[in-house]
Amino acid sequence: MEQFKIINGYKIYKSGTWCEVTKNGDKIYNGNVEESMTPEQIYREVTKEVVFSLRGKELMSYDYISEFAGERENTIKLLAQENKCSKKDIEIKIRQQKIKNERTR
Repeated sequence: MEQFKIINGYKIYKSGTWCEVTKNGDKIYNGNVEESMTPEQIYREVTKEVVFSLRGKELMSYDYISEFAGERENTIKLLAQENKCSKKDIEIKIRQQKIKNERTR
C-alpha cells in the first residue's frame, strides 16, 4: 500500500516497508520501516532530537537520525568539561516534534 503525506514541510512517501522522507528537496531518510508505521510515526522518528541539559538548562541538541556510534558519550564528556561538572550531571532526553494542528493532552 502506497502512502504520501506532507507533514510540517517533510514529504513522506511509503510503499510497504520502503520509505523516503525529503524536505526542501533534500533527502532526509530513505530505507526500511515497519510496514505498520503511519506517516505521522515516521515523521516523529526522523525528526526526533537528542537533547543535553544541565540543571534544566538545555545546552545543545542534535538530530537523532544523524547520530553516530559513540557520539553521545563524547558529547557528554565535552559538555561536562566545558561546564566544569560531572558527566553524571548532564541530562539526556529525546525530544519529538509536534505535528501542526495536533492536539496536546
